[in-house]
Amino acid sequence: MTNDYEPMIKDYLSTAELFAKCRKPEKGKPIRTFMRLFKSDDGTFVFRMTYDNVDVCTLTPDNVLTFVITKEDARRVANTLAIGMERVVPFRWYRKSTGRWKIVPMPFYYHSSEFDNLHHWTGMWEIHNKYINSESEEFFCGLQFNIETGIPINPLPDIEETLVLEKRRLWHNAIRKWKRAVRVRGKIGALDKLIKEEYATKTTHNRVHFDILRFNTDDQLDILYKCIKNNEHPTELLRLFVQGAIRDRGYYYYGGSNTCDAKEVLSHMDTILNNHSLELRKLYGVFGEEFTNDT
Repeated sequence: MTNDYEPMIKDYLSTAELFAKCRKPEKGKPIRTFMRLFKSDDGTFVFRMTYDNVDVCTLTPDNVLTFVITKEDARRVANTLAIGMERVVPFRWYRKSTGRWKIVPMPFYYHSSEFDNLHHWTGMWEIHNKYINSESEEFFCGLQFNIETGIPINPLPDIEETLVLEKRRLWHNAIRKWKRAVRVRGKIGALDKLIKEEYATKTTHNRVHFDILRFNTDDQLDILYKCIKNNEHPTELLRLFVQGAIRDRGYYYYGGSNTCDAKEVLSHMDTILNNHSLELRKLYGVFGEEFTNDT
């Protein structure tokens, strides 16, 4: 008897059988409520988020499941994947830390006799919790598994095992020095001046893309990294922090009567640095050369 929490997709054959029932292939076959299945001309199946239009993974005839979702898109849909991905394919999306996820192969779990006696999440968690650290793989765009066996094809080494302590010490010193200099600029009024300019011109609302304000693009993240590494504080970088802080308050949308201040800009800067901490440390080489140019 099929359990409600058992994945709908277990191999390429079952995927093909499911897709064969699709009435309108060009619109995809609905899988659960949050994902649709599409088929390309070469026979590859694509798993796409229904509402976000994000491609999560692909499945080829040789039963190779490839995660094609980028880290930028993963930030937006990670909660949905954490809740429901294992009900689509036999893999669990597990949040390890900010901007970092693990993929847990579940074939051994769903085919175990223990699973047949479980009826809710509590029992499920007790069974597979012990496998998370030993069996999970570090997520990156391009990670591949054999969907039938759950065996990874191109895994990266565990990030904790590649940590370079001297690089970590240098990075901590560099980012502390850089943040201290930004706070000094806040105290002497440099950020307040930029805030007044932004409210006067309203460039935040009209011209700057959200992903740029959040440093979600590779180009913007590279600029931020180089500024921290070289202890540089260009006006345009500080302006982005100001624009992002104002955008977060939503005054251009809701007409708030108060204005943003330097304290909120610094808080917004800390949020950006925390969200991208892992990527910035990789660029610096804290986790070794293998992760420095990670996708």
